[in-house]
Order: sequence, then C-alpha cells, then structure tokens
Amino acid sequence: MLESFFIYGTLPPTVEKGAYLLPLVVLSYAVAFFASYTALALAQQLVSARGKWEKRLLHWGGAFAMGAGIWSMHFIGMLSYKMRMKVEYDPALTLLSMLIAIAVAYGVLAIIARTQLSQWKILVSAVLLGFGICGMHYTGMAAMRMDASLHYTSGFFFLSVVIAIAASVAALWITFTLARHSSRYRYLFQIGAALIMGAAICGMHYTGMAAAVFIPYADCRYDPNQNFDMLALSIAGITSIILGLALVVGSYKKTQTEFLLASSESKLRAIIDNALDAVIAMDQDGNITEWNLQAEAIFGWSYQEALGRPLAELIIPPNYHDAHHRGMQAFLATGRAPILNKRIEVTALNRSGKEFPVELTITGQELPDSHHFTAFIRDITGRKLAEEKTGLLAAIVESSDDAIISKTLDDTISSWNAGAEHLFGYSAAEAIGQHINLIIPQGRRYEEYYIVGQLDKGERVHHYETVRLAKDGHPIDVSLTVSPIRNAAGKITGASKIIHDISARKETEAKLLRYTKELERSNQELDDFAYITSHDLKEPLRGLFNHASFLIEDFKDKLGEEGTQRLHRMAYLSKRMEHLVNDLLYFSRLGRTDLAIQDTDPNKMIHEIQQMLETFLKERNAHIVVPRPMPNIVCDKPRITEVFRNLITNAVKYNDKKERLVEVGFLENIETPNGIGHHVFYVKDNGVGIASEFHQEIFRIFKRLQNPVGEKESGTGAGLTFVKKIVERHGGRIWLESEPGKGTTFYFTVNKGGKHDEQPIH
Repeated sequence: MLESFFIYGTLPPTVEKGAYLLPLVVLSYAVAFFASYTALALAQQLVSARGKWEKRLLHWGGAFAMGAGIWSMHFIGMLSYKMRMKVEYDPALTLLSMLIAIAVAYGVLAIIARTQLSQWKILVSAVLLGFGICGMHYTGMAAMRMDASLHYTSGFFFLSVVIAIAASVAALWITFTLARHSSRYRYLFQIGAALIMGAAICGMHYTGMAAAVFIPYADCRYDPNQNFDMLALSIAGITSIILGLALVVGSYKKTQTEFLLASSESKLRAIIDNALDAVIAMDQDGNITEWNLQAEAIFGWSYQEALGRPLAELIIPPNYHDAHHRGMQAFLATGRAPILNKRIEVTALNRSGKEFPVELTITGQELPDSHHFTAFIRDITGRKLAEEKTGLLAAIVESSDDAIISKTLDDTISSWNAGAEHLFGYSAAEAIGQHINLIIPQGRRYEEYYIVGQLDKGERVHHYETVRLAKDGHPIDVSLTVSPIRNAAGKITGASKIIHDISARKETEAKLLRYTKELERSNQELDDFAYITSHDLKEPLRGLFNHASFLIEDFKDKLGEEGTQRLHRMAYLSKRMEHLVNDLLYFSRLGRTDLAIQDTDPNKMIHEIQQMLETFLKERNAHIVVPRPMPNIVCDKPRITEVFRNLITNAVKYNDKKERLVEVGFLENIETPNGIGHHVFYVKDNGVGIASEFHQEIFRIFKRLQNPVGEKESGTGAGLTFVKKIVERHGGRIWLESEPGKGTTFYFTVNKGGKHDEQPIH
C-alpha cells in the first residue's frame, strides 16, 4: 500500500523536475507572515473578550482569516513550482485543504487564547496542530491533476512532519513569550514573532514540496508556457483583504474601549472629527476657530494652518469675497441674515485653487460678548456627478431604439420612452397612467402573473419572448427583460421593462424552419431515389451476368479465346456493378434506418472483431493493440462495430510493412489544428499513409486511391463513406492525420445518446 505513496531507491530518469519562481516564493512568505501577525493580534483580542458572541465572532472570524492565510501561502507555494507538465487542480480537494487549514487555525486560536499553558500541553497541542498542517498540505498536493503519478520520498516526507510539529511548538511558545510582551516595543516583538512563525510554516511547506516526485505518463501533456502568476496574485490579494478585515474587526473592541474612556472634550473632538461633513467655526470677524478632520480632507488645509485665518481667504472663491463681507456686516448691524439655518448650494475653493460644489448650512451662536458661527459643509461633487449620470441615463433611455417603460406595483404605466412610442404607436401622454394591459393581448395576460412572481423574489426576467399589441391592433413579436425598481430602503416599488422588437428575427427563423423542412424532404427523396434506383438496377445486372455465363458455357468452343475473355470480362464487370449497386443501396439504408441505441463496451467489441478477422490477420502478420481500457459508450453496436472493423481492415490492407501493427484506443482530449477534441476514439497503423490532398477525397463514395498491398481483389471504395455516414448518424465527426510512408491515424467521436456529449470538431 505504501508503495503507491512513497518511492524507494533510485529515482527513475523520467522524473519531472521544476524550478521555483522566486517572486512567488517571496509572496508566499509574505502571506504566511501576514497570517501569523493576524493570528497573534486576534489572540490578544480573544483573551480580553468578555461577551459570548464577541468571543465567537473573534474565534470563528479569526480562524477563517488565519486558515485562509495559511492555505493561501501553501497554494501560492505550489504555484511557484513551475514544471513543463500541464497542471490543473481538483476543486473539491482544494476546498477540502482550505477547510483543514481553517480547522487548524481554529485549534491554534483555541490554544493561544488561553491565559497560560504548560510545556506538556504545548507539546501535545503542537503534535496535533502539526498533523493538521500536514493534512492540509498533502491534501492540497493530492488536488493536483496532471498526466503523471505523484509519490513522495520517505525521508523528506517525515522531515516535513517533524518540521510542522516543530513549527507548531515554536508558534505556541512565541505566542506566550514574545508576542505578549507588554513594553512599548510590543509591536516590534509581535512583528518579530510573526516573521519567525511565517518562516516555520514556509519551512514545512517547501520541505513537503521537496518530498514530491512527479513521474510523467507516456502520453503526458506538456505546457511549458502555463502561467499561474495572476492566480497567485489574486489569491494573495483576496487573502490580504480577508486578513485586513480580520485585523479591523479584532481592533474594534480596543477602539471602542479607548473611545469610552476618553474625556468629554476628547469625545466632542472625536465626534466633530469623525463627522461626515466639514465642521468649521468662526468668530464675528470671520476668523476660523474650529476646523475638523473632514474640513482638512475636503479643503486640503491642516488644522494648524487654518486656525485663526479668515474663512474667506481659505475656502471662498475670490469673486464671492465682497458678497461674504457685506453679509457679515449686515448681520452685525441688523442681527438678520437670509442664509442662516438654511441649506443652500454654493461654490467652494480648495487649497489647490479648484472650485467645486458644496452644500452649506450656517448656524449662529450668540455669546455674551460676541457672535460665533458654525458652518456644516458637505462636498456634493459626487452627487452632482450622479445627477449628471442620471440625466445621461435618462437621455440614453429616451434615445434608445428599444421600448423602455416602467410600471407601478398596481400595473400602471409610469414612464414611456420614444422607443415605446415608435414600437407601439401610443404617445407618452396616451400611455402613462394606463394599465399595462394596454399592450398585452387578451390571451397572454397570464404572463404578467409569472413576471410579478419573479419580481417578488427579487429576480430579473431575461429575454422572455412573447407577443404584444400595437395601437392599431397588430401583434408584435418581442423579447422582454424586466427588472425590479427599488426605493432607497431596498423595497420593490415597481418594474422596468426593456422591450426589443424581434419580428424580423422570428420571420428569419420561420424561413429557416421552412428551408430545413424542405431540405429534409429533398434528402428523403434522394434517399428514396437511391434505394429504388439501386434496387431496380440489380435485375438487369443479374441478367447480363447470367447470359454471359451461359454463352461461355454453351459456345466456348465457337467464341474462341478472345471472345471467351471478353465474356469473362463482361461477367466480372456485371458482378462488380452489382457490388457497387449493393453498396449504394446499403448507403441509402444508412440514412433511412433508425439507430438501435444501447450501452456498449468497445473493449469487448474489439475482441470480437479480432476473433472474426483471426485468419485474415494471421495471413498478413497483423496485430491489433489496445493500450488501455476504453470507456463504455451508448451507440448502435452493429454500426459502430462496422466502423472499427472497416478501419482495422483498411489499416491492414494498405500496409507494406513486414509486421503490420494496428493500435485502437481512446483519448479524453486531443489537440487538433481547429481546436480541442474531447472523448475521441482512434485507429492507428504503420502503413503506407495518405497524402494530405486526399484526406477529404477518401470519404467520397467509390473513391479509391490505390489497390490494397498484396491483395488480388479490391473493394468498391465505399467503406470509408459508410464509416463517415455511421459516425455522423451518431452525432460525431471523423478526421485523420497521415503522411505518405508514416502511417495513418483515423479519429472519430460518438455522441448520439452517448455519455460524453461534445461539440463537433470542425
């Protein structure tokens, strides 16, 4: 059993060796470091957590983040090992390896979240965690799919297990020493601890990779240009986001605690600084007395730079300075200002001199000795752009050739674009406010119940083909796409419909259907004609043959040698003509007879053909080879038997070698000049070969390029025509690869009712 897992002794010379891509190796270590740092940070938060739900959130979220990080390091490390072989990964096993990593991370957090841990418990825990990490690694290795067998050298394998346990011991010890250092350098200690843990995790992985031995199969697929760089970067990016979010969640409790312990002044400062709007205060002289963080972000001036400076100098465009000063003087003189306590839109100025739209609200506070003002300013550049976008979308809707309409939940039409006016003939004034049944035929109003049902589930209706009515009553073939309309709260308030006129397409489809039926009828007539013609020709041919035979028998002495030879030639040509007619009749029947579909074992089929052709093969020193078992197919067994028998017979007949070899096999995938072929059978010989200009000609009925090697009689040249017809009746394709003197390989697929459906190869 272990022989299938381990490899002993000298490695075979065919072992595939790759090379590590240094950037991805470095990236894998960076991910391992980030995951380790996240685990240490979350462990500290988990220790101080008090609530049950808080502990569960930190534990499960941390396990997912850390597990994803360890798994990402492992997977990126695998991707960094570049080989010539084409490599794919099994999704189920890859996911299983990630789940194992998450389970390991859950165990790690459960252990390191404790306030204390004995050396004995650290050792036992490290052994369990080490085996878990190894399980994750070797499950991930088992997910590799390639045309090669994967074994491991026992030495490196057990060394990787030892390193995994040692790494777990180091990780647990580091957690309870360096990572929990309470000095002002605790962050440096945490970073150092994470660097050590990351190195230990990488050490186990790359030792495990060193244990792997890849032995390619004979038909191994190679792709030296295969590149996993973008996949590795994507995994690293997603993992970094997950780990970053985990750190944010983990630091939430700490941030909340610090906020609650702050002084009332600090609380107020925090509220102002964290406001979404810029909060700016100024005295009655117009000088700035308060400037929050959002003001810094919007206008570009820091708190120190803005404090004490005139407001007009920093954020009001020059052409509005005079109006600002007049407004301030008027307020101080009269106590009234038209803009106080109102929300208005104005233009502001940032540090770089750029003007942009803002929403402004100013409140006034009267103090014993002076007036103060507070301005709440919101940058509405985004909103203005959204409004412009909405206007642009409205213009696009209005100019669309498709009908775009909307309706309320009670089926009242609420919008009607120009495309709808053109398609249905109703103006917007005529349609808006009317029931949607205005354009729905009486017999199709049930369709709205289906559409409403889909919208209630929050789903769109895509390309629903139906019929609608124009104003003049004529039906229109249309395709509907219906989407729910939601309000700001996410509640469905109606539906929008894009209605595309498909009348022209429907007319084309109807024409194609008529042409198809006409073609089927024409083909049937041709089949009937071939059947009747070939059947009626057989009687006079037999008469010619019989009369020639009678003349030879009765008048041989009187005819002389030349006359007798001519009559023999006439009898031969009559018989050959009868064979041609029989082949034509059989070809006609191939298109008329239904297939007797059944589950078929092609291996048994080839064995039966070998027995049938035993004498034929022995006389010609021919051998049939099946390199590996072929999968079952669902087909007409006698017909597919005929395909294999015909191809095998030709492979033997048209062969000038002393030992004639015929290989019959099956390929899951094969590269062709026109794409990838799937689930392909083949018959390969070492015969005379066929020039490329004749690769299509040989499938024409009665077309023969040459006589069989060493054969006294030749066939009619219809065999490959029959083969092609049978394969196409099964929904497959047949093609060949051949060169003169280098043998021929015929490939074909069988799809009719089969288990391996595919697109035909063109």
